[in-house]
Amino acid sequence: MAVHVERMDLNHDNFADVADSSTQIIAADSDPEGDTPRRYILLQNQGDQAVDVRVASAAVKDKSVRMYPEGGTFELKPIGGQFDDSAIFGIHVGSGGTMRVTIMEGKTRA
Repeated sequence: MAVHVERMDLNHDNFADVADSSTQIIAADSDPEGDTPRRYILLQNQGDQAVDVRVASAAVKDKSVRMYPEGGTFELKPIGGQFDDSAIFGIHVGSGGTMRVTIMEGKTRA
């Protein structure tokens, strides 16, 4: 019986500056059925104010998943073999300026 093994390549070089209005942090996977589909995302808030995040629709203050300031994280990984490859949006809970969010994205390859 052959065993299918996937390798994951992690990219740590991306970031988004999230405003006090809903901002796209990462775009939807453009080729989820292709050779290197996205299978993991870790976001880390580098700012001094909380950032609220939401998958597949605009983020809304106090009605989304909260990443706390200075290191708070949001992780998205497969559940039951399924991965949501939608865009992710964020909004910082303060007013004015932007908060830096670091993005770690994992793509698999056979």
